[in-house]
Amino acid sequence: MKSAFLSFFLLSCFAWRTVVAAYPDPLPGTDIKMGAPTVVYNADLKKYFLFGTGKFIPYYASPSITGPWTNQGVLMPNGTKVGLEGGYWAPDCRRSPSQLYVCYYSISNLGSQTSVISLDAAWNVD
Repeated sequence: MKSAFLSFFLLSCFAWRTVVAAYPDPLPGTDIKMGAPTVVYNADLKKYFLFGTGKFIPYYASPSITGPWTNQGVLMPNGTKVGLEGGYWAPDCRRSPSQLYVCYYSISNLGSQTSVISLDAAWNVD
């Protein structure tokens, strides 16, 4: 039984290495560590915007998908109107055909049974 478990474990580690190699860091050459990132391109500004998991949704801007990325602060410095404190998780930000930025995200505390999914919209990200 131990040898079967060890074989399974080693095979899993090898498979994980293969997956990691197949999907490299989307921001090579940077020190940006961001969970669940999403990237939006604004053709009018000729800029990419990177949003990710973190307090009030941190975001970066760059003229190129390969950087250099400049920290722009957070998307919602004053929080939201939903009245729930917690971490902002997995934002999914897009630019609509009408040029409106829309961002879906969840707010939750680890171990909590209270969470929300929220939507915010704005004409710019500044």
